Amino acid sequence: MWEIYKLQKQKVMNQTNSNYKFYLVRLSSTPVSQLVQYFNKMVGSNAWTSERAAHDTALIDALIYKGIDVSAAYDGTAISFKHKVTYEPTLKRLSLIV
Repeated sequence: MWEIYKLQKQKVMNQTNSNYKFYLVRLSSTPVSQLVQYFNKMVGSNAWTSERAAHDTALIDALIYKGIDVSAAYDGTAISFKHKVTYEPTLKRLSLIV
């Protein structure tokens, strides 16, 4: 599945760069608590389109832009939507809810 995500992300960045930019601009001004809600809404979803890939990539990038440690859900290559996350504001990081 991770390989599919990597290939899909490359395709998204090449073909729907404008969608990614649209989401990134919108999500960059969204509060962290709302970004976490968006992330958690995607957990368990098997739906996969280039539009979702653009949104998910922009979501992670918006969190990183805000200085949030996203390593619980993103390893620098692939995003994991296996578990919901919570935000720890004092540590500025996402933690898995298991």
